Amino acid sequence: IEMARANKVDGIIGVTFSDVEEYLDDTLAFVSIERRFSKNIPCVSGDNYLGGRMAAENLVRRGATNLLLVQTIMSVDNEVRKRRLGFEGYCEENEIPYASITFSEKQVPSVYSSFSARSLIGSVLQAHMNNQMTENGRPNGIFAGTDHLAVVIQEELEQMGRRVPEDVQIVGFDDVNIATLVNPMLTTIRQPIKEMAQLAVDAILKKRSGGVMPAKVVLPVSLMKRGTTKEK
Repeated sequence: IEMARANKVDGIIGVTFSDVEEYLDDTLAFVSIERRFSKNIPCVSGDNYLGGRMAAENLVRRGATNLLLVQTIMSVDNEVRKRRLGFEGYCEENEIPYASITFSEKQVPSVYSSFSARSLIGSVLQAHMNNQMTENGRPNGIFAGTDHLAVVIQEELEQMGRRVPEDVQIVGFDDVNIATLVNPMLTTIRQPIKEMAQLAVDAILKKRSGGVMPAKVVLPVSLMKRGTTKEK
């Protein structure tokens, strides 16, 4: 941020969960993606709460009767946490049996570059699939907090001999490129990434010209039905 100030940039679009609040003030045009800092800093986000509900509802509509949430939770408050709230809210309102697995960013810093993180995910998932950690029985529907996490879960289930989607259905979140590179392709909640980016740029330009941008803008998400969930 200090380097950006020194180079006199027009503004910064921040996609960060780092502790940067002390470096932000009204002299810098800063827009945040998926994290609310203060009312003076615009935040652009997808509807994470609705996305969590949509994931749970989609799994139930396609025959899943016992759900599992797997998500990495950052230490700072952010909009992504609402994915879990939406998922759990839907399950509780509709009396759907569910369990939640949450990892910290220290436990799972990277699902691909960290062997220990991958091993931890696999061992906890194995315990749930063997019905060792839940009174509701073996999960047959899983909502992963990100597409990358969903792909790791899909690979781990296959190593356990579980078929996707026949034995276990999976829904991810974000709809990044990897969602269509796996087999079967991943059913996921699509973030309107292009639209979010455009709004963030617009906010920078408005702020630089003295205009006003809403403190928070939430865009709708949508379900991308692919191969990790069954047909109705």
